[in-house]
Amino acid sequence: MRKLYTPSEYAASRRCSQKTLERERTAVTGCPYVLIGRRVFYREEDIEAFLAGRVRNSTSETIPGNSRSTPTPVAP
Repeated sequence: MRKLYTPSEYAASRRCSQKTLERERTAVTGCPYVLIGRRVFYREEDIEAFLAGRVRNSTSETIPGNSRSTPTPVAP
């Protein structure tokens, strides 16, 4: 089994706040997490997969699940 990261450890490695992680969990846009009792943990393999899915080659590429992405037009 790989390491489990606490929200503070994961936030520090991502250079973001724990509040950002909380918002992502609520919006279901962040890294998958494990809930043990009421404690949140992040699995190393989930973090690696989440970050790998965010690699971009161009600024015009959109991030799946990002609410700031350009919306798809709806036909009338």
